[in-house]
Amino acid sequence: MFSLLFLSIIACTLLQVNAFNVEDCPQGHYCTSRAITPIPCPPGTWSNAGASKCEACPIGYYSTKGGASYCTQCEQGHFCESADLSPQPCPLGFFNSRLGQMECSPCAPGTYTPAVASVQCTICPAGSSCINAAVLPEKCSLGHYSSAGQISCKQCPSGSYATKNGSAKC
Repeated sequence: MFSLLFLSIIACTLLQVNAFNVEDCPQGHYCTSRAITPIPCPPGTWSNAGASKCEACPIGYYSTKGGASYCTQCEQGHFCESADLSPQPCPLGFFNSRLGQMECSPCAPGTYTPAVASVQCTICPAGSSCINAAVLPEKCSLGHYSSAGQISCKQCPSGSYATKNGSAKC
C-alpha cells in the first residue's frame, strides 16, 4: 500500500506540472504571482523577459508606448522632460548638441537658431543684428553697420557712411 500511495503522489505531481505550460514573462511585460496573463509595461517604463516588475526609463530616455522592451535616448536638438512623452524640439533661440537631455540651452547673445530642433546656434552675420536669438537676423539699415556676432547695428561714425542695407563696415 505504501508503494501505491507514493506512486499516486508522484502521478498527481506530474499531472499538475504538465497541466500548466510555464514560460518566461515576455519582454516589455511583467508577471506577478497572481496574474494569469503578462501585463504590458506602461509608457515610460520597460522590462526584459522574465521580469516581475517594469523599470523606469533613465533620465534622458523615453518610451511612449506600453509594452516596451527598451527605452530610446532623447536625440540632439530635442529635450525629454518626461519618460512617457515623445521628445520635444528645442524652440527657436535654444539648442541642444547632446543626447539624452531634459532641457535645451539658450543661445548666447549675438547668435540665433534658424529653425526649431537646432543642435547649435549660428553666429549673427556681419551687416545684421541679432537682438533676439529666436528671430532671424535683421540687416542693418542705411547709415548703420555691424561685424559678425553683434546684437545690434551701430551708426556709422561722423564722416563715413554705409550706402546699402546690411553693411559690415562704413
